[in-house]
Amino acid sequence: MSIKDISANIRKIREAVYGRDVREAIASSIEGMDANAKAYADSARKSAQAAESSVTAATNAAEEAQGAASAAAASAQEAGSAAAEAVEVVAADVAHLTTRQNLLTGSVSGAAAVLPNAFAAPLLGLRIFGKSTQDGTPTPTAPVPIASAGGSGTITIRLTGENLLNPSLFQDGQYQNFDVASANYGIVANGSYWITGLQPCVPGVAYHVSHACGGGCFYDETQQPLGAISVGESFRTPAKCGYFCLNFEKSAVAVGTQVAIALGDAIYAPYIEQTLTLQTPNALPGIPVSSGGNYTDENGQQWVCDEVDLARGVYLQRITKIKLTSSMNWAKAGNNVDRYFCMFDRINTAGVLCTHFSAAINSETVGGIATSSSNIIGFAYAENGTTTVSDFEQFLDENDVFIWAALATPVETDISADEVAAYKALTTYAPTTVISVSGGAAVETAYQRDINLTISSLESAIAAAAASALP
Repeated sequence: MSIKDISANIRKIREAVYGRDVREAIASSIEGMDANAKAYADSARKSAQAAESSVTAATNAAEEAQGAASAAAASAQEAGSAAAEAVEVVAADVAHLTTRQNLLTGSVSGAAAVLPNAFAAPLLGLRIFGKSTQDGTPTPTAPVPIASAGGSGTITIRLTGENLLNPSLFQDGQYQNFDVASANYGIVANGSYWITGLQPCVPGVAYHVSHACGGGCFYDETQQPLGAISVGESFRTPAKCGYFCLNFEKSAVAVGTQVAIALGDAIYAPYIEQTLTLQTPNALPGIPVSSGGNYTDENGQQWVCDEVDLARGVYLQRITKIKLTSSMNWAKAGNNVDRYFCMFDRINTAGVLCTHFSAAINSETVGGIATSSSNIIGFAYAENGTTTVSDFEQFLDENDVFIWAALATPVETDISADEVAAYKALTTYAPTTVISVSGGAAVETAYQRDINLTISSLESAIAAAAASALP
């Protein structure tokens, strides 16, 4: 049998086995399956489209959420920084208030300023006032130079505790001569004594010593002898005094003994010191006036003076120095004297110092000064009718005649940043600080006082007053 016959027989067998009914049922099932498949496909397609839309929406929502999260994070970071800064400010305020809760403020002034009940803290203000002086009354034939604070080009501000004696200057085996009769003020070797060395001081101030000294010597700002210090436990510095040197006999006060010098009761405490040097290229002048001054000294005398305001960081020039010359417009007047007048620009004649004339002399006496209309100054040069304007002009040409007068308007300039920084670094000593200035300048300061110490001092004073009132 051939292969063709075999295939035909197999086909017949299949047709016999799978009859028409079976074939139709299978075809119907296949068609149903195809319809279901199409329905499933459509449903799947729709679901896929919906899913794609959902994915797109979800993606957009996620992106928006991420942006919002980033913005929220940034806001949170800014808020955190602001909160941190606010916390720091509050902490600083709390610390500041905690520090200041027992504080008062005080203000003192003078050639040397004692700050009682001081709280150890930076100064609240510091002003330095100039001063000009003359050793005598000048006349046209006997001039007297004018010396001003800071004339050396600098002034030194010194902050110490209550004890003003610097032990680093002590010298063992030395003796300070103070023989007024022979004007012997030399320092010589002497094994029985020791000396304080030249200790800085201010003029016109009373000092007290914890142990009786064996005499000594005053010195001026250039460390030239001025005069003798008597044996004892106190002394007062003369005008122009810048230093003092004391003797101590070893048999009475051994070297290294806790010796103290103070402006009040001399109770020993270790010596402590801070200094600040200010540049004064034009000195720091000041002239006495009857009113309108910017500084009043301990005697009630008012002064118009150049000033350094360290808290503000400025130098205020209030005094001008003028050389009188023959080229100025001079006019003659006077009843009893030949007085020569001139008008000066930009000055106020409330006070005048002069090298050859003096306001302390009656204006109708030779050598006197007369002022008028706030900017006119007259100089009584000679007896009435004995000279001419040409004579006075010749006198000015042959002599260096200067006046110091107040400016009508002060001139303000900044001081150096280094000087301001040095001032800000100064702190007071508790419980007592002493501030002094070299060269005869004066000081005014504001500082922080400890309320507990202040109350204690007041209670002690009240108790002492009550005790003294008892019979």
